[in-house]
Amino acid sequence: MPPASPSYIAFAADLAAIQIFETPEKMATAAAEHAGSVLRGVILKRQKGLLIIAIGTSQDHLIDALTQRPDIERRRVAVFHMEEYVGIADTHPTSFRRWLRMGLADIVHPAAAHHLNGDAVDSKGEANRYGRLLDEKPVDLCFLEFGENGHIAFNDPPSVDFHDPETVKRVQLDQASRRQQVGEGHFPTIEDVPDLLSLRAVSYLDLFRSRVPKGAGRPRRLGRTHWHRLSGFSGANASRRFRFPG
Repeated sequence: MPPASPSYIAFAADLAAIQIFETPEKMATAAAEHAGSVLRGVILKRQKGLLIIAIGTSQDHLIDALTQRPDIERRRVAVFHMEEYVGIADTHPTSFRRWLRMGLADIVHPAAAHHLNGDAVDSKGEANRYGRLLDEKPVDLCFLEFGENGHIAFNDPPSVDFHDPETVKRVQLDQASRRQQVGEGHFPTIEDVPDLLSLRAVSYLDLFRSRVPKGAGRPRRLGRTHWHRLSGFSGANASRRFRFPG
């Protein structure tokens, strides 16, 4: 009888540590364990930590696994999210800050949950405010994902600028991202999809990926930039659509 196949595959892509798991649940457990280790170390050193979270259903397994870990002092961790629709109230079903509140903050009660107010009258001023909050604090960990067209935080290729001086800015989604939003049921038509206030492409933080795009050549270039700081976690199905540098 042949030996059972391992529950995951681990390998190096340049200096990044990549792990591919049989199921999203197993991937989430491993990623949460790694995240817990990072946050415990930060809290031990500085008594507090800062976490950025990508919002979306593809992150649900990961966030659920993280919230169930008893070894993280959640009240010492401040949380930011990566984007919000312009003109959308925090009661709107598609609001990212609504998800942050209901999916995380109301459950684990972190030290702070900082919201990017997409319905602010002055969107430029709100982007600057949120950017200043991030710039004044060391970011310890970021959960991020690649969109179907390779974007990070809706910084859509090919217009993304990894050296953008603005920490948070207003972005227009390309047609692929707009179609994705409609296809996932967030908006009725492409014309209804608004702009977003979004963090610039974050290229210097730990990578926790619950979903990988088709034809991921564009984010591959980002990974090359700071690959030694990335930790990649993927389910088996998603990894078949991802091209790792080697």
